[in-house]
This record gives sequence, structure tokens and C-alpha cells, in this order.
Amino acid sequence: MKKNTTLGFILTFLLFGLFLSACYVKKGNVSDNSDRSESFVDFYQKFTTDSLFQLDRVEFPVHGRYMDNELAGTTESDSTTWTRQNWTIIHAIKQKDLSNLRISKNISDSLVIIKTEGIDFSFIFEETYKSKDGKWYLTNLTDLSL
Repeated sequence: MKKNTTLGFILTFLLFGLFLSACYVKKGNVSDNSDRSESFVDFYQKFTTDSLFQLDRVEFPVHGRYMDNELAGTTESDSTTWTRQNWTIIHAIKQKDLSNLRISKNISDSLVIIKTEGIDFSFIFEETYKSKDGKWYLTNLTDLSL
């Protein structure tokens, strides 16, 4: 009888341990999902300071509009497509330049549009970012700078 009691105790202990580990795994999966989504602020800071990271997070080809030098002085722009080969790295705006710019942001959980306009000069730069699988990517660009 003692053998059955010991076996029952061991079996109960093992089942209880299995139950606890199953709860832990389930809880771990929930927190893993929330940790996968990166914050846009952290992403953008790294995007504008790390050129290799930026190249990985641009969804090539990037479609948009670009003010061609031949069109300078007009209100026309050309549709364009940027590839890895003709991409120019986007840098963060310097603090001293902010007084000459108007920046508007449209932010949601999966889409961010940042529009930067010159106040006293002709300059419009609009970036569109989308979140895919918890990571942010640049997907569209408009550069109407003269």
C-alpha cells in the first residue's frame, strides 16, 4: 500500500509540475507577442542614424514623387521609384533647422506619415512608414525640394 501512495504522490507531483510549466509557457507566449512590436520612436531614431539599419528597413522599391532638377521652379513633379542602388540615406533633422520647418505627423498603430515643410522656402518631404510583423518599414516617399 505504501508503494501505491508513493507512486500516487510522484504522479500527482509530476502532473502538477506539468500543469505549472504549461501555464508558464502560455504566459511567456503572450508576453513574447507584445515584445515583438517595436516602438516607432525607437525605430525612427535608429533609422535616421544607422545607414545599414535604414537600408534593411526600406521596402524597396519605394514609390513616390520627386522634384526633378529640370522641373525646378515649377509645381510639377515626377513619379519615381527608388531602389537600393539609387537610394540616398535619410538623416535626422538637426535641432538648429527646426525653426525653419513645419512638421506634421499622422500616427496609428500600423501607419505613420511624417510631412516636413519649409516655412520660408520651397521644401516638402513626406515619409510613409508601415508596421509589418511588428517591425516598421519605409514604404513611400515624396521629396519636393527645390
